[in-house]
Amino acid sequence: MDPEGKYIVSGSWDSEARVWPVGKWECEAVLRGHQGSVWAVLAFDSETIITGCVDKLIRVFHKSGKLLRTIRGSQDVVRALCRIPKTHPSGADFASASNDGIIRLWTIGGKQVGELHGHNNFIYALASSPNGELFSSGEDRTLRIWKGFECIQTITHPAISVWGVAVCAENGDIVSGASDRIVRVFSRSPERVADAETTRMFEESVRESSIPQQQLGDVNKEKLPGPEFLTQKRGTKDGQVQMIKEFNGSVTAYMWSAGKNSIYVVTETVC
Repeated sequence: MDPEGKYIVSGSWDSEARVWPVGKWECEAVLRGHQGSVWAVLAFDSETIITGCVDKLIRVFHKSGKLLRTIRGSQDVVRALCRIPKTHPSGADFASASNDGIIRLWTIGGKQVGELHGHNNFIYALASSPNGELFSSGEDRTLRIWKGFECIQTITHPAISVWGVAVCAENGDIVSGASDRIVRVFSRSPERVADAETTRMFEESVRESSIPQQQLGDVNKEKLPGPEFLTQKRGTKDGQVQMIKEFNGSVTAYMWSAGKNSIYVVTETVC
Protein backbone atom coordinates (compact mmCIF):
# COMPACT_ATOMS: atom_id res chain seq x y z
CA MET A 1 0.00 0.00 0.00
CA ASP A 2 1.23 3.51 -0.76
CA PRO A 3 2.04 5.83 2.18
CA GLU A 4 -1.25 7.71 1.78
CA GLY A 5 -3.31 4.50 1.75
CA LYS A 6 -4.90 5.18 -1.63
CA TYR A 7 -3.80 2.10 -3.60
CA ILE A 8 -2.11 -1.27 -3.31
CA VAL A 9 0.16 -3.08 -5.77
CA SER A 10 0.33 -6.78 -6.55
CA GLY A 11 2.98 -8.76 -8.42
CA SER A 12 2.45 -12.04 -10.21
CA TRP A 13 3.97 -15.03 -12.00
CA ASP A 14 2.54 -13.57 -15.23
CA SER A 15 5.46 -11.05 -15.29
CA GLU A 16 3.17 -8.14 -14.48
CA ALA A 17 2.29 -5.92 -11.53
CA ARG A 18 -1.14 -4.35 -11.08
CA VAL A 19 -2.41 -1.24 -9.32
CA TRP A 20 -5.64 -1.47 -7.28
CA PRO A 21 -7.33 1.68 -5.86
CA VAL A 22 -8.46 1.17 -2.28
CA GLY A 23 -12.24 0.98 -2.09
CA LYS A 24 -12.70 0.54 -5.82
CA TRP A 25 -10.86 -2.80 -6.09
CA GLU A 26 -10.70 -2.83 -9.87
CA CYS A 27 -7.35 -2.91 -11.63
CA GLU A 28 -6.42 0.64 -12.60
CA ALA A 29 -3.12 -0.04 -14.38
CA VAL A 30 -0.92 -2.94 -15.47
CA LEU A 31 2.85 -2.55 -15.15
CA ARG A 32 4.63 -4.47 -17.91
CA GLY A 33 8.21 -5.00 -18.99
CA HIS A 34 9.65 -7.76 -16.81
CA GLN A 35 10.67 -11.09 -18.34
CA GLY A 36 9.82 -13.30 -15.38
CA SER A 37 7.76 -13.58 -12.23
CA VAL A 38 7.41 -10.33 -10.27
CA TRP A 39 8.23 -11.38 -6.71
CA ALA A 40 8.55 -7.97 -5.05
CA VAL A 41 6.51 -4.77 -5.27
CA LEU A 42 6.80 -1.48 -3.41
CA ALA A 43 4.32 1.41 -3.55
CA PHE A 44 7.07 3.94 -2.91
CA ASP A 45 4.93 7.08 -2.84
CA SER A 46 1.62 8.37 -4.20
CA GLU A 47 2.92 8.26 -7.79
CA THR A 48 5.83 5.82 -7.89
CA ILE A 49 5.94 2.00 -7.85
CA ILE A 50 9.06 -0.19 -7.72
CA THR A 51 9.10 -3.84 -8.80
CA GLY A 52 11.65 -6.66 -8.41
CA CYS A 53 11.76 -9.73 -10.58
CA VAL A 54 13.15 -13.15 -11.34
CA ASP A 55 14.85 -11.50 -14.34
CA LYS A 56 17.24 -9.85 -11.81
CA LEU A 57 15.98 -6.37 -12.69
CA ILE A 58 14.36 -3.63 -10.65
CA ARG A 59 11.96 -1.36 -12.51
CA VAL A 60 10.51 1.98 -11.48
CA PHE A 61 7.04 2.86 -12.80
CA HIS A 62 4.60 5.72 -12.60
CA LYS A 63 1.40 4.32 -11.13
CA SER A 64 -0.29 4.90 -14.49
CA GLY A 65 1.86 2.09 -15.89
CA LYS A 66 4.57 4.18 -17.57
CA LEU A 67 8.07 2.72 -17.14
CA LEU A 68 10.39 5.39 -15.73
CA ARG A 69 13.67 3.45 -15.46
CA THR A 70 15.24 0.02 -15.24
CA ILE A 71 17.84 -0.60 -12.52
CA ARG A 72 20.51 -3.22 -13.19
CA GLY A 73 22.96 -4.41 -10.56
CA SER A 74 21.41 -7.32 -8.72
CA GLN A 75 23.32 -10.52 -9.44
CA ASP A 76 20.39 -12.82 -8.71
CA VAL A 77 16.61 -13.00 -8.40
CA VAL A 78 15.14 -9.95 -6.62
CA ARG A 79 12.86 -11.23 -3.85
CA ALA A 80 12.19 -8.25 -1.58
CA LEU A 81 11.95 -4.45 -1.56
CA CYS A 82 11.39 -1.90 1.19
CA ARG A 83 11.39 1.86 1.64
CA ILE A 84 14.29 3.33 3.64
CA PRO A 85 13.71 6.25 6.04
CA LYS A 86 15.51 9.50 5.27
CA THR A 87 17.53 9.11 8.47
CA HIS A 88 19.59 6.26 6.99
CA PRO A 89 23.28 7.28 6.62
CA SER A 90 23.53 5.86 3.08
CA GLY A 91 21.15 8.43 1.64
CA ALA A 92 19.30 5.55 -0.04
CA ASP A 93 15.61 5.66 -0.83
CA PHE A 94 14.90 1.93 -0.92
CA ALA A 95 16.53 -1.47 -0.43
CA SER A 96 16.38 -4.69 -2.41
CA ALA A 97 17.30 -8.24 -1.44
CA SER A 98 17.93 -11.27 -3.56
CA ASN A 99 18.96 -14.91 -3.78
CA ASP A 100 22.65 -14.02 -3.45
CA GLY A 101 22.12 -13.06 0.20
CA ILE A 102 22.98 -9.38 -0.32
CA ILE A 103 20.86 -6.36 0.60
CA ARG A 104 21.49 -3.50 -1.84
CA LEU A 105 20.70 0.15 -1.13
CA TRP A 106 19.48 2.37 -3.95
CA THR A 107 18.40 5.92 -4.70
CA ILE A 108 15.14 6.32 -6.57
CA GLY A 109 17.26 7.47 -9.51
CA GLY A 110 18.87 4.03 -9.73
CA LYS A 111 22.26 4.65 -8.11
CA GLN A 112 23.53 1.95 -5.74
CA VAL A 113 24.87 3.54 -2.56
CA GLY A 114 25.60 0.55 -0.35
CA GLU A 115 25.45 -3.17 0.37
CA LEU A 116 24.68 -5.10 3.53
CA HIS A 117 26.37 -8.50 3.91
CA GLY A 118 25.53 -11.14 6.50
CA HIS A 119 22.94 -13.56 5.15
CA ASN A 120 24.38 -16.62 3.45
CA ASN A 121 21.30 -17.77 1.58
CA PHE A 122 18.11 -16.44 -0.03
CA ILE A 123 16.62 -13.32 1.59
CA TYR A 124 12.84 -13.49 1.53
CA ALA A 125 11.68 -10.32 3.28
CA LEU A 126 12.70 -6.76 4.16
CA ALA A 127 11.17 -4.16 6.44
CA SER A 128 12.19 -0.85 7.98
CA SER A 129 11.32 1.19 11.06
CA PRO A 130 10.93 4.97 11.39
CA ASN A 131 14.26 5.21 13.27
CA GLY A 132 16.13 4.01 10.18
CA GLU A 133 16.78 0.38 11.14
CA LEU A 134 16.33 -2.34 8.53
CA PHE A 135 15.11 -5.88 9.14
CA SER A 136 15.64 -8.92 6.93
CA SER A 137 14.82 -12.61 7.03
CA GLY A 138 15.70 -15.57 4.90
CA GLU A 139 16.62 -19.16 4.17
CA ASP A 140 19.53 -19.18 6.64
CA ARG A 141 17.08 -19.47 9.57
CA THR A 142 17.72 -15.90 10.71
CA LEU A 143 16.05 -12.58 11.21
CA ARG A 144 18.65 -9.79 11.16
CA ILE A 145 18.54 -6.20 12.42
CA TRP A 146 20.66 -3.59 10.65
CA LYS A 147 21.68 -0.16 11.89
CA GLY A 148 23.45 1.90 9.25
CA PHE A 149 25.67 -0.57 7.43
CA GLU A 150 26.11 -2.99 10.34
CA CYS A 151 24.13 -6.02 11.49
CA ILE A 152 23.53 -5.34 15.17
CA GLN A 153 21.55 -8.48 16.01
CA THR A 154 20.90 -11.91 14.52
CA ILE A 155 17.95 -13.92 15.76
CA THR A 156 18.20 -17.58 14.75
CA HIS A 157 14.90 -19.45 14.43
CA PRO A 158 14.17 -23.16 14.98
CA ALA A 159 12.93 -23.41 11.40
CA ILE A 160 14.30 -23.97 7.91
CA SER A 161 13.14 -20.62 6.52
CA VAL A 162 12.04 -17.29 7.97
CA TRP A 163 9.60 -16.26 5.28
CA GLY A 164 8.44 -12.86 6.49
CA VAL A 165 9.24 -9.95 8.78
CA ALA A 166 7.23 -6.87 9.75
CA VAL A 167 7.79 -4.02 12.21
CA CYS A 168 5.26 -2.09 14.27
CA ALA A 169 5.85 1.62 13.63
CA GLU A 170 4.29 2.57 16.99
CA ASN A 171 6.28 0.41 19.43
CA GLY A 172 9.10 -1.15 17.37
CA ASP A 173 8.01 -4.76 17.95
CA ILE A 174 9.22 -7.19 15.28
CA VAL A 175 7.06 -10.00 13.89
CA SER A 176 8.44 -13.01 12.00
CA GLY A 177 6.72 -15.84 10.17
CA ALA A 178 8.67 -19.05 9.64
CA SER A 179 8.41 -22.44 7.95
CA ASP A 180 7.57 -24.14 11.26
CA ARG A 181 4.14 -22.45 11.00
CA ILE A 182 4.78 -20.21 13.99
CA VAL A 183 4.51 -16.42 14.13
CA ARG A 184 6.82 -14.88 16.72
CA VAL A 185 6.87 -11.38 18.19
CA PHE A 186 10.13 -9.88 19.48
CA SER A 187 10.22 -6.73 21.60
CA ARG A 188 12.75 -4.41 23.21
CA SER A 189 10.17 -3.25 25.72
CA PRO A 190 10.72 -4.98 29.10
CA GLU A 191 6.99 -5.02 29.85
CA ARG A 192 6.28 -7.05 26.69
CA VAL A 193 9.16 -9.53 26.90
CA ALA A 194 8.05 -13.17 27.22
CA ASP A 195 8.27 -14.91 30.59
CA ALA A 196 11.35 -16.92 31.49
CA GLU A 197 9.79 -20.29 30.59
CA THR A 198 8.71 -19.17 27.10
CA THR A 199 12.15 -17.70 26.46
CA ARG A 200 13.84 -20.89 27.66
CA MET A 201 11.67 -23.03 25.37
CA PHE A 202 12.53 -20.86 22.37
CA GLU A 203 16.27 -20.98 23.05
CA GLU A 204 16.13 -24.73 23.60
CA SER A 205 14.27 -25.30 20.33
CA VAL A 206 16.93 -23.29 18.47
CA ARG A 207 19.69 -25.45 20.00
CA GLU A 208 17.84 -28.67 19.20
CA SER A 209 17.39 -27.67 15.56
CA SER A 210 21.15 -27.18 15.09
CA ILE A 211 23.45 -29.93 13.86
CA PRO A 212 25.80 -31.24 16.58
CA GLN A 213 29.39 -30.15 15.99
CA GLN A 214 30.65 -33.76 15.93
CA GLN A 215 28.51 -34.37 12.84
CA LEU A 216 30.16 -31.48 11.02
CA GLY A 217 33.79 -32.48 11.51
CA ASP A 218 36.64 -30.46 10.03
CA VAL A 219 35.63 -28.25 7.10
CA ASN A 220 37.87 -27.97 4.03
CA LYS A 221 36.19 -25.36 1.85
CA GLU A 222 38.22 -26.20 -1.23
CA LYS A 223 36.92 -29.77 -1.36
CA LEU A 224 33.25 -28.99 -0.82
CA PRO A 225 30.69 -29.16 -3.66
CA GLY A 226 28.71 -26.08 -4.69
CA PRO A 227 24.94 -25.48 -4.45
CA GLU A 228 24.34 -27.45 -7.67
CA PHE A 229 25.01 -30.64 -5.66
CA LEU A 230 21.66 -30.23 -3.88
CA THR A 231 19.69 -30.69 -7.09
CA GLN A 232 21.95 -33.31 -8.68
CA LYS A 233 22.42 -35.78 -5.81
CA ARG A 234 19.93 -37.45 -3.51
CA GLY A 235 20.59 -38.30 0.10
CA THR A 236 20.91 -41.92 1.19
CA LYS A 237 19.18 -41.70 4.58
CA ASP A 238 17.09 -39.33 6.64
CA GLY A 239 19.26 -36.90 8.62
CA GLN A 240 22.32 -37.23 6.37
CA VAL A 241 24.40 -34.02 6.56
CA GLN A 242 25.98 -32.45 3.47
CA MET A 243 28.29 -29.44 3.58
CA ILE A 244 27.96 -26.97 0.70
CA LYS A 245 30.21 -24.08 -0.31
CA GLU A 246 27.84 -21.24 -1.19
CA PHE A 247 28.42 -18.78 -4.05
CA ASN A 248 29.56 -16.12 -1.56
CA GLY A 249 32.23 -18.43 -0.10
CA SER A 250 30.42 -19.31 3.12
CA VAL A 251 29.79 -22.92 4.17
CA THR A 252 26.30 -24.18 4.99
CA ALA A 253 25.24 -27.53 6.43
CA TYR A 254 22.23 -29.15 4.77
CA MET A 255 20.34 -32.17 6.08
CA TRP A 256 18.55 -34.70 3.91
CA SER A 257 14.86 -34.87 4.72
CA ALA A 258 13.42 -38.11 3.39
CA GLY A 259 9.84 -37.04 3.88
CA LYS A 260 7.15 -36.27 1.33
CA ASN A 261 9.33 -33.98 -0.78
CA SER A 262 12.70 -35.70 -0.20
CA ILE A 263 14.96 -32.66 -0.27
CA TYR A 264 18.03 -31.19 1.39
CA VAL A 265 17.10 -28.45 3.87
CA VAL A 266 19.46 -25.83 5.26
CA THR A 267 20.10 -26.22 8.97
CA GLU A 268 23.29 -24.44 9.98
CA THR A 269 25.80 -21.79 8.89
CA VAL A 270 29.21 -23.29 9.57
CA CYS A 271 31.69 -20.61 8.54
